Amino acid sequence: MFGLAPLRRNYDAALRDLRASKPAVRASAARDLGMVGDVQPRAAADALAPLVDDTFSEVRCAALTALGILRARHLADRVATRLDDGDSDVRQLAAVALAEMGGERALELLKQSLESDHADVRFQCLLGVLALDAREGFAVAVASLASDDPWIAAEAAEQVGRLFALDPDHRTENALDDEARTRALAALRAELDDPSERVAVSAAMALARMGDHAVVPLLCDFVRGRRRVEGADTEALVAESLELLGAVTGDAVTPAREALTAVAWRVIPSPERNIARAALARLGDPRACDDLIEQLRSLLPGRREAAVKLVRVARLQGAEGALLSLLDDGGVEPAFVIDALGAVGGERARSTLSRVARTHDKSEIRDAARRALSRLEATP
Repeated sequence: MFGLAPLRRNYDAALRDLRASKPAVRASAARDLGMVGDVQPRAAADALAPLVDDTFSEVRCAALTALGILRARHLADRVATRLDDGDSDVRQLAAVALAEMGGERALELLKQSLESDHADVRFQCLLGVLALDAREGFAVAVASLASDDPWIAAEAAEQVGRLFALDPDHRTENALDDEARTRALAALRAELDDPSERVAVSAAMALARMGDHAVVPLLCDFVRGRRRVEGADTEALVAESLELLGAVTGDAVTPAREALTAVAWRVIPSPERNIARAALARLGDPRACDDLIEQLRSLLPGRREAAVKLVRVARLQGAEGALLSLLDDGGVEPAFVIDALGAVGGERARSTLSRVARTHDKSEIRDAARRALSRLEATP
């Protein structure tokens, strides 16, 4: 028989059990205090501080996580002592905690640790700096493209590409100017010949996000299996690359369409095959468009739901009517349909989303409709 999950401690109980003799109890109490300590955040953080030096790594990890949640900025230097811990999880969680704390001191400590002897620390500090300051993070990411560690260089490439993809017109508060974009493009192009396929593919994906379609042949080879990236995230990288190929324009459409077709109509079903069909539909391929709309009308609820998500990827305007039918009574989670309508657009979609945002009896559905409308309004 499965028992009920233990109830979370209240503030006083969590404080008490921080001093328990069993490491598992101390760790559990630290995690709970991170959740309930906001009633007295500074006092809770000060009570957690000794556990940063606990003999057991499980306890150190729990304490660091809780201090990050509590944003204990006054303990930033104490947390930073764990960046050289003998346990990889502890080191990484120390960097994560500093990023969650925020503030000038945490940013300074993260930047200092970019030169750490530990690659896992350098990786997490790169992400931490990016999270705290886009301008600083951009400079760090460009510099990290030259890292000897392929995981760090590949992550740096991804982050550079996403910075510009999220702010293509440089309108955010931390806007990156055209000079920065030029530097980024040059640095990424230099990594296309990196001996690590992970770095080369990540650089190509970043460049594609920034509108450089010269990398389409490399991405085509990757999705067709002619270039291989080892790692547990390979399928995710292929899926992202397929979506990027579906967004190309101009002369790049022809090679992208050929590669997508080779994946989309494979005999054996796979997530990659479905995403390739959605990407083809985005490029206007009639067969792929018809296939997606047919799936939306499937008798199987699971297939309809999967098709809704693919239609969002495809931004398939011809699916507007089928999506609206599903919204009424299609056996598909309304939030998924609303999200897809926000990508597909159309006057009927706008009208329906506006009505749902005003009148639906569930607040989460109203919120989803408002988000979808915001995306539609932002679309040129």
